[in-house]
Amino acid sequence: MNIKFIMFDLDGVLVDACDWHYEALNKALEKFKVKPISTEDHVSTYNGLPTKVKLKMMGLNDADIDKINIAKQKYTLEIIKNRACIMNEKIKLHEFLKNCNIKIACVTNSIEETAKEM
Repeated sequence: MNIKFIMFDLDGVLVDACDWHYEALNKALEKFKVKPISTEDHVSTYNGLPTKVKLKMMGLNDADIDKINIAKQKYTLEIIKNRACIMNEKIKLHEFLKNCNIKIACVTNSIEETAKEM
C-alpha cells in the first residue's frame, strides 16, 4: 500500500483537548445559570459535537445559544493558553511523514481561532 495523504483530527488526536472543551462549556453554562452537563452525558451524548449543536440539543433558544457559545469560546482559549504544550513525539511523527513525502492535514470542527491556538 502506498500512502500519499493522512488527515489528523485536532481534538483528541493531535491535542488532548476534549476535557478542555467540556470544562469551558460547563463554565459558560454556569455563567448563564444553565445546569452544567454531567460527565456521563458528555461522554455518551455530547462529546465531539459543535457547541451550538450541543446547546440546541439542550433546548436553549438562539439568543442564549449565541451568548453561551461566545463565552465558551473565550474560556476555551484561556484554557488552551494555560495548558497546551508541545508534544515532541507528534512533531517527530509529522517530520517523518514529511520526509516520506506523505502529505498531512489537520481537520477539526473547532473554530479557527481555537484551532490556530492549539
